[in-house]
Amino acid sequence: MKMKIAACVRTLAIALPGLFVLHHSAYADAGEGTVEEGKNLYQATCAMCHGTELNASGGIPDLRKTMLDDDAFQQVVREGRSGTIMPPMKHALSDEEIRKIRTYVRSAAKG
Repeated sequence: MKMKIAACVRTLAIALPGLFVLHHSAYADAGEGTVEEGKNLYQATCAMCHGTELNASGGIPDLRKTMLDDDAFQQVVREGRSGTIMPPMKHALSDEEIRKIRTYVRSAAKG
């Protein structure tokens, strides 16, 4: 578990600066949320810790089983979670992009 968390922290330290560029380039012109757009955003920003199939382990939440409602999900992604390795993503993702990720997560949890 500690190794997985340490790997995520290292990955975030390397990836977060690049996410600001990603936000302002590849997805800046994205239209209304779709599952595919949400999946692409998830893979670029979340999969490194939560797993490519949303199946994280070792203390990192499995997003297929999240009990968060849409507003709480938005808040956690935007502001991070104190006492965990979940960083605030408000500077890397817009509210619209977080909603797209949420759409993908809900879709994947059903499927």
